[in-house]
Parts: sequence; C-alpha cells; structure tokens
Amino acid sequence: MTDSAVSTVSRSVHLLSRPVGVPTRDDFAVVEAPIPALGSGELLVRSLVMSVDPYMRSRMNDAKSYAPPFELDQPMTGGAVGVVVAANASRIPVGATVLHWQGWRDYAV
Repeated sequence: MTDSAVSTVSRSVHLLSRPVGVPTRDDFAVVEAPIPALGSGELLVRSLVMSVDPYMRSRMNDAKSYAPPFELDQPMTGGAVGVVVAANASRIPVGATVLHWQGWRDYAV
C-alpha cells in the first residue's frame, strides 16, 4: 500500500570533502536520486527529524575512531525519525512512526 503523495525522488546530504576546522557548505551537497521500488519486507519512510550529534563531526575525518568515518560522496548516515508512507511488510503499517539509521535524506527504504 502506498501514500499517493509520496515523491518518486529523494534528496540526501552527501559529504563531499573532509572539513578542516568548522565544516562549510562547500563540504556538502544535496543530491537527488530516484526512490527504489520496495522489496519484500521493506518500508518507505519519510524522514521528519534527523539527528545532528557531536560525534558526527569526528566521523567527517578519515581517522580511526569508535565509529567509522563517513564515506565521501555518499549520504550521511545517522539516526532519524520518520513516518511509514509505503509498506511491503505486514508487521509495520503505513502511518507508523519509526526510528531508522539511514540519516540525512527525505525518504529511506
């Protein structure tokens, strides 16, 4: 079942370069990509709130740490809360509020 207002494109924030000092806009890009079709047992979640935590700054560096560094030119990962807008799974209904780890993006599968 799918929400008729669901976009077919999702925006995500990518880390383009390793910041030196305070991160600037030039270190990031907003990238649009098509939302893939849902596979069996998958959900489409529209993100409502995305986590911005202090540990994320250290993940922007390519250095050994308790958390792996963010990959360059890939969506930034992190905690987010969203609402299920499409479901190909019977256990979580459309409209449910969920926590996911797909980070800084409009829609997460």
